[in-house]
Amino acid sequence: AFGECEAKAAQFLGAEWYNGRLYLDITLPQARQWEGGGRWFRCELIEVKSYYLDGVVTRTSSLRGGLGGQSPLSQRCGAVAGLTSTSWGDITPVDCNQPHDVEYTGSYKIPGVDWPDQKQSNVVADACWDVVARYLGGSRGSIQVGYLSWTPSEDAWKSGDHWLRCYAWSDDRKIVGSVKGIGNSAPRG
Repeated sequence: AFGECEAKAAQFLGAEWYNGRLYLDITLPQARQWEGGGRWFRCELIEVKSYYLDGVVTRTSSLRGGLGGQSPLSQRCGAVAGLTSTSWGDITPVDCNQPHDVEYTGSYKIPGVDWPDQKQSNVVADACWDVVARYLGGSRGSIQVGYLSWTPSEDAWKSGDHWLRCYAWSDDRKIVGSVKGIGNSAPRG
């Protein structure tokens, strides 16, 4: 069901849902409905305020075509919130022309059906280096930015979200402008 919802969401939005400040949810029949023959599911797209479900946005218009062009729903640049030496909490959207810490570079579909264990999580998160390097137009070993990755929660994984989101990250200074295509150069600050 999740795969079918992803395909329908891409047609509806104009791009893949995980490239935006969106959450894809599936509603299935309750047990009594299933027992009564209900074999349906409903795909729902939900706009969120920040990149990681920090509050649902009340909308007055449709999301149809919402990720086409330079949509404000698209993941782009942001400010990292709740950063510690071992984790981070969220990313608040910021216009790329304003000082920011991170820029969304793309996503990687985590292979397999089982929730990644710690060993696999490290390998999967490392795949973000390749995503970031492609976005920057440089080689993996020589890019001069770091990266942050976000793996879906175990509940989101069980629902079907197997997308690892990858971000170019500057931990020592703010970036102004996009880092796309800068190759092996240091980010502009």
